Amino acid sequence: MSQSVNQELIEFLDNSPTCFQAVENFRNRGYASLGGLILNRRNVPREEEKVRELAEDFHTQVVGTLSRSDLVLAAEEQGKTLLEAYPESEMAGEYRTLAEQILNACREDGTC
Repeated sequence: MSQSVNQELIEFLDNSPTCFQAVENFRNRGYASLGGLILNRRNVPREEEKVRELAEDFHTQVVGTLSRSDLVLAAEEQGKTLLEAYPESEMAGEYRTLAEQILNACREDGTC
């Protein structure tokens, strides 16, 4: 990331309650750590590059990626999760793959 964007991001994170600050607070207490980021695609320019740079800035990794899918909203409108509403969909497969990636990362560092 450029120095100015990086500095703006750091200032934003320093001045607002974020999940990163929460994780850091819990890490300091000894019962949570940041295992990585999930790229939840929005189909915007350079999103993969931006998320990878952010992961580097936070000394972590991208543990998985999810595609943008209209099925997520359709499931929410039914009051269900995507896996409940569309268990055989390609998107459901992505969630299962992500769950495996998270478990594998967790097993590698011994946190689960």
